[in-house]
Amino acid sequence: MNFDLDAMVDAVAIHNDGLPDPELVCLFGEPGSGKTTAAASLIELPDVQNILFFDTEGSAMSVSDPRITVVPVHKLAPKSGGKPLKHGKFQFMQQMLHGTDDKPGYLRPGVLAESKFDAIVVDTFGELHEWAVSYFQDTEADGFKAWDAVWRWHRDTVKGLKAADGPAVITVHGREEKLPSGAIVSKLDFSGGAKNKSAATPDIVSRLVRRIDDNGDPVTVWEFVGDGNSPVKSRYEKYGIVGAIEGCSLAWIYEEIRAGREAEQAARKAEENTDE
Repeated sequence: MNFDLDAMVDAVAIHNDGLPDPELVCLFGEPGSGKTTAAASLIELPDVQNILFFDTEGSAMSVSDPRITVVPVHKLAPKSGGKPLKHGKFQFMQQMLHGTDDKPGYLRPGVLAESKFDAIVVDTFGELHEWAVSYFQDTEADGFKAWDAVWRWHRDTVKGLKAADGPAVITVHGREEKLPSGAIVSKLDFSGGAKNKSAATPDIVSRLVRRIDDNGDPVTVWEFVGDGNSPVKSRYEKYGIVGAIEGCSLAWIYEEIRAGREAEQAARKAEENTDE
């Protein structure tokens, strides 16, 4: 059987004229470093009118913008047959994100676009991960199968957030580990192998650090490039999202990326006109 491979490629291929907007951003840091405020700052972007904000720890008490719909998952007590469900919070989030057999969740292609929301935040994703650990350890008879189920859930959920119809943000607590060499490394605070693999999927992984500036005022520093001892990364170094930036926001990051993309497109067009 003869297939037209070029036609198959053309049917699914995309041609990016400059780097596209981030689809998934991961913010991590110690408690009090400003992760929740940073995640909520996405609402400052003009094309984001309503954020679906899942609060798993109660940290969103500081979020007061009416355009941000906070779901206090940490307070929920789902029941079945009048009795509280042991893993009710996790099962609620499963339904919200992945859906059920007859009702798709927000991560299903097209669902978020048809809803009133433009973006999704899970604050913190680390707490949701721990709920998953508890759930699968109870529902899988074998310990190895339980951890495998946790990793597959984690991987599929992170990839689902990245593939959602709008931008997604996850926050994670950070933790430091001391290597046998004496070096201190920062990691995402996940149980199991997820702490070593989770940074691969997001487009930006930034470590937030709270510091006191020269005027004695507290500021949050966003780190995008580390020394190899931290899982920070940025796919937008050529647009200026690099190094350590003091007091920025997600809206600022997206606007800088868009400005960099427009400048790159203009330069390419000027070069093409020159060649003609």
